[in-house]
Amino acid sequence: LLAALGNDELADGTRIELYGPMGLDRFLDHWHRLYRGTVSGMGFIETNEVRGGTVFEAGPSLVRAAEVRHGEIPALAYRLQDDTGSIVYTGDTGYDDLLVDFARGADLLVAECSFPDGHEASGHLTPALVGRLLAESGAGRGLLVHLYPEQFRNPSSAEMVMASVRRHFRGPVEIADDGMEIGIERN
Repeated sequence: LLAALGNDELADGTRIELYGPMGLDRFLDHWHRLYRGTVSGMGFIETNEVRGGTVFEAGPSLVRAAEVRHGEIPALAYRLQDDTGSIVYTGDTGYDDLLVDFARGADLLVAECSFPDGHEASGHLTPALVGRLLAESGAGRGLLVHLYPEQFRNPSSAEMVMASVRRHFRGPVEIADDGMEIGIERN
């Protein structure tokens, strides 16, 4: 987003619709003041603060949001679906039965996995919690994102992360990589 805010090519009248949790406008106002020297302005951004529910609908395409636990910071999980499949993105969140219900039956669950098992932090998932979320939601497959460097202190760390997830979830799961492309297959 910061790169888009400084992109003069967007001065041609292009508009960006940005959806986020309550407090998004205040956050962007502070961000704009912080990066004033590098940001030309945010007049081309239309913000939409949402609490949950339907965010966007067009034909068979539907985007829904659900409020999730990220400490005191408002946060959302998103579910994108159309006639080709469904994706749920957890955003930063802790484990919650409401999140399990929101992700139920997703073809792909993209889950933040910030901290290693044994180093839990409020409002974040660990590999074991992601495994539980995948299994209990009945998701078809998982993609782990937002892993902090603490997860990779030694060469076998990726295997340890995956083993922890797989103790709970027997389906396919991967750790995301920059530039990765992934297709959706019906669950």
